[in-house]
Amino acid sequence: MIDFLLAGGNFNQSCVITVPENDEDQRTVLEKKGFVYCNDADCTYTYNLSDIVTHRIELPKGFSMSSQKEYLNQEAAELLRYYAFNPEGIYDDVLDHAYKYARKNPILIPELSILLLNEKDEPVSTCMGLYDADNQFMEIETVATKKGYENKGFAKAVISECINRGIQKGAKEFSISAWEEKTRNLYSSFGKAKVVKKMNYRIITRKH
Repeated sequence: MIDFLLAGGNFNQSCVITVPENDEDQRTVLEKKGFVYCNDADCTYTYNLSDIVTHRIELPKGFSMSSQKEYLNQEAAELLRYYAFNPEGIYDDVLDHAYKYARKNPILIPELSILLLNEKDEPVSTCMGLYDADNQFMEIETVATKKGYENKGFAKAVISECINRGIQKGAKEFSISAWEEKTRNLYSSFGKAKVVKKMNYRIITRKH
């Protein structure tokens, strides 16, 4: 892959590759090819069933836990996820089509796409569980909480609900990735985990 990126000037831009911090072989290969470390990437937390811990969070009056199996307003759910990460973005028809197409992924199971609804039945916090039944492995992604509802334990609540539903489906291993110190502290609360830190390496590639 690295040779493809570098051969023939396939790109006229900066190329970034993410590798685990503890993978010295990959880091050595990149450095020999001219890549340089640029910044830290995410940390992935992996839990075994015997070590994972979930939390029981008391919800405010009128709030309820749901999923995209029961909650059928898909647009409201997608808008929550999008604007949580792109507060200044524009959710247009192209993005809407892409999101809906992505939801056809067979490992994305509606009942593992958790939504916390407020007293008006509006989604205010969410996460998604991608479940690989063959390997009994679930990855938790897109943990998001609507502005104005942060720091109330809602992310911890939806993640716990997602884990518990995954366990019911037979999951024995779970992973979740964090980019910020705040989310790293949150994910550390789910029990003993193997933590893999990642690093970004960059090279400038130019067309000849």
